[in-house]
Amino acid sequence: MQNHTEAIAKSALSAGTTRLASSPAAIRARRTRWRRRNGLAPHRIDIDEHALAEALILSGRLTEAEALRPELVGRELSALVADFILRWRHSVTRS
Repeated sequence: MQNHTEAIAKSALSAGTTRLASSPAAIRARRTRWRRRNGLAPHRIDIDEHALAEALILSGRLTEAEALRPELVGRELSALVADFILRWRHSVTRS
C-alpha cells in the first residue's frame, strides 16, 4: 500500500504539476489536504499502548516485532475503527 505522500505526488504529477515543494511543512500540508478530500480526520486518543499491542498480537493483526513499530500500530488501530464503522453501518442498514 502506498503512503499518503506518494499518493499525493502521483496525483499531482498526473494532473500536470511537475514540481512539488519538498519542505516538511509543504509535505504536511499536502497530506492534510489529501486526507480532507478523502473524508479522513485525525483524532487523538489516550490509550493503554501495552494493552493495545497485546490485543493486536493476540488477535493476529500484528506480530510482536510489528507491535514495536508505532506507525504499524497506528495503521492497525485505524483499520480496527474502520472495520467497526463498516460492521456498524451494515447492521444498521439490515435492521
